[in-house]
Amino acid sequence: MTRGGRRRASDVGETLLELLISIVLLGIAATSIFGLMTSSIDASVIHQKQSVAGSILDNFAEYLQNENVAPYVKCPGAVAAYGTTYRDAFLTKLADSTSKVYEPKYIVGGTPRYTLTVSVEGGVLHAATDTDPATVTYGVNCASVVATDPAATSGLEKLLVTVSSTDSKVDEKTVIVKRTL
Repeated sequence: MTRGGRRRASDVGETLLELLISIVLLGIAATSIFGLMTSSIDASVIHQKQSVAGSILDNFAEYLQNENVAPYVKCPGAVAAYGTTYRDAFLTKLADSTSKVYEPKYIVGGTPRYTLTVSVEGGVLHAATDTDPATVTYGVNCASVVATDPAATSGLEKLLVTVSSTDSKVDEKTVIVKRTL
């Protein structure tokens, strides 16, 4: 310093308050950027799980529609056939690396990451009349339709297929209608 309390140009610096304010601002900016990156990573993981679940769902829907590998089964046996027998056969193919429907993200570390469920509703086709077109109604479930009226199913069944991730973050569904040939 010179006489009279004035600073020389080489002595001019930042005050402690100015340094603290700049550190706080940089900390806020860094925290915001880190939060955005974390959100982006979480969204990316969910989108990847949705993609895998959608692929499994599409492949299983095609599998069930193929009459050669998953033929129509009349209620009440349809619940066990579609929901267990055909599903288990498909899951075996899903885990087999030589299969056309192989999904490498299905089993990680020996544990399945997705569950596949099928519910079956028996259907009744109502004939068309002069005033109303033909309609289809479905029972609450396959077994209840048969229990109330064994002749009620007329060769139609609605299958609700659901693929869910085991962490409950993804849940994909589709409906398939099967009929006798």
